[in-house]
Amino acid sequence: MFLDLYKQDVALRTYDGYIIRFRLHIIPYIGKKKLNEVTHIDVQNVLNKMRGKSSNSIRKVYNDLSQLFEKAVVARFITSSPVIGVVVPKGYSNKRRAITNHERELIELCCQWHPYGAWIYSMLLCGCRPHETALLQYKDVVENTLHIRGTKSKAADRIVPLPDKLKSKLNLSSGLEEYLFHTESGLVPKYEHNRADMWSRFKKDAGLDTDVTMYCLRHTYCTDLQTAGVPINVAKDFMGHSSITLTANIYTHTSDKSWLDASDKYNAFLATFLPH
Repeated sequence: MFLDLYKQDVALRTYDGYIIRFRLHIIPYIGKKKLNEVTHIDVQNVLNKMRGKSSNSIRKVYNDLSQLFEKAVVARFITSSPVIGVVVPKGYSNKRRAITNHERELIELCCQWHPYGAWIYSMLLCGCRPHETALLQYKDVVENTLHIRGTKSKAADRIVPLPDKLKSKLNLSSGLEEYLFHTESGLVPKYEHNRADMWSRFKKDAGLDTDVTMYCLRHTYCTDLQTAGVPINVAKDFMGHSSITLTANIYTHTSDKSWLDASDKYNAFLATFLPH
């Protein structure tokens, strides 16, 4: 009732997020109770079960519970919210950063044989957001370009170069309506938990640290564009950013190579002022 009444106008992706969080983190623990039977301790237990998850995931479930019971109070199903006063576990920081050279070596080696190698490359070499990977179809591959069907904003729908590394791993003889990527059970990774399972499997097989996230791959794509000398206005289009400011925030994370290149160029410039 809560979702039907208050969340019908949100984006489909956002609504799917509510459904997934309720099914995974809320319903298994309090789903069989009536609203007026849910206690403060019950809610605290729901959040405590999420220890070890990212702080962002924990905060979303906390917000879901808060909204749910606040509306139940307004509707007079209950007199007070059991969420008031709960302690929210910290969780780990889901910091977005570029991968290190060592992490890249591990990823490149694993991509050569792993069933999810092409999927990983779509984020690392084309800058796909994780949810965008589920929308990619074979018809989106046109010669050496890839049409990324972005849904986050108007700018997110974009055409990017398709590197040979990724193109060679795709079975381009498949039907044009076929999706590029599937889970090992054959499902299109439409839902967040499917992609999380795929990433968890790849990360374990590659031997990556826990703080490496899927978004680190997209972040690396942006820093790679900078290192390669791609102008920031072009990088903005490749990233599908709605504002060049978003791109600039990543471009300021200067790579070691670009720092050294800049140093060499500056020294060469200063040398032109030396007396002959």
